[in-house]
Amino acid sequence: MSYGIQITGTDGSTVFSVMDTDENPSTYVVAATGTGSSVNVANEVGSGGEARVFFKVPSGFPITADISGGVYNFKQYSVSDDGGNPANVTNATVTTQSVDWIILKDSPNSTVNTSIDDYGLQIFKSDGTTPCFDSTRLNTNESFRVLGVENVRSTAGDYLDANATIGSGYTGNRYVEATNLYYEDNGSSGEVHGFCTVGSPTKFLRHAFFVWSYTGGGGRLDITRYYSNPFPIVYGELR
Repeated sequence: MSYGIQITGTDGSTVFSVMDTDENPSTYVVAATGTGSSVNVANEVGSGGEARVFFKVPSGFPITADISGGVYNFKQYSVSDDGGNPANVTNATVTTQSVDWIILKDSPNSTVNTSIDDYGLQIFKSDGTTPCFDSTRLNTNESFRVLGVENVRSTAGDYLDANATIGSGYTGNRYVEATNLYYEDNGSSGEVHGFCTVGSPTKFLRHAFFVWSYTGGGGRLDITRYYSNPFPIVYGELR
């Protein structure tokens, strides 16, 4: 590169790019963090720009959410099944679930931290326009590292199956993007897309995506179908 700034980092034997203005990046910052069963993105980080919600996945049944207008209401989707392999779901109970959440927002549209005043660092894109990084827009003492992205159709939907594991086994904290969570429960049928953590002491982050119907009469109506992820799964950690 002839002009600009390039920053690289190392993680063990891996060298990775932290910042390269030749690539015209748009840096995300941790704009807000919290704990609760609901988060309103506009109330937390304002409107405009792009904001992405991630949440820490607790152990147990899949965690999903009712998402409307930038408001995320997190739920636990607890199921009963017939014990088969794979299991057929016979009933579901949806309850409110508190989680740890974070909001990442693109740096140019993040709120200015007035306590910083005119001090800090700005890194502009190679064309000299909007800053791809602006330290005056840092409002939390947190940073987020993306650990991986699961490709489309790469991860199974039966969270009790090892093929639904996201990344490798872990014992620390993992946050996963909440953008595509949803669920339905109609009493004798339903569907859910979510994530869960299983295992002890080694914990595994798992993908859950299934559609079920159960009337109790047997036959073709009593069935659960599991599906792999129809979109990428992004996960990472605070550091």
